[in-house]
Amino acid sequence: MKILIVVHPYRNHWCYDILYREKGLPDKIRRARKKLTKDWLEYDMPECPHAQKYSKLGWEYFISGDTAHLQKHLEEMGIKGEDDLDGLINYLKKRFPNAEVIVER
Repeated sequence: MKILIVVHPYRNHWCYDILYREKGLPDKIRRARKKLTKDWLEYDMPECPHAQKYSKLGWEYFISGDTAHLQKHLEEMGIKGEDDLDGLINYLKKRFPNAEVIVER
């Protein structure tokens, strides 16, 4: 698996970290999907403990994100609300179909 997405709860919403193992993969993703640089709900946070845990296992950090956003924006992505884990996973799998998704509670 070249892409790993770690989803974890934070307060009343979900956060996620996207990691990769193939060198140059972020550039390949950006070139393949010209619109994709960072989604509007994503940000850089490599110091997240979940990202750090998998970085120690050989994964490279790419980007983090969460569902703490306006309801109308979440609905545009097929996410019913801040606490909709299934909607978030479906959204992430559409963006990264070959990724492995791990949910840590």
